[in-house]
Amino acid sequence: MTDRHKINVLFCEDNHGDIRLAREVMEETGIQVILNTVRNGEETMAYLRQQKTTRTMCALI
Repeated sequence: MTDRHKINVLFCEDNHGDIRLAREVMEETGIQVILNTVRNGEETMAYLRQQKTTRTMCALI
């Protein structure tokens, strides 16, 4: 599957263990994702500003 067909996920988390767990869960489900991680709200906003797309779907969990 090409990156174009994968789900692009932005995960805001500062705990490395939680990031690892999220990666493992996504791999186990078989869902094809690109997991981008940022550590805080400031990094989240910087990441979103750099994106070339105007179509952004956000989920806050």
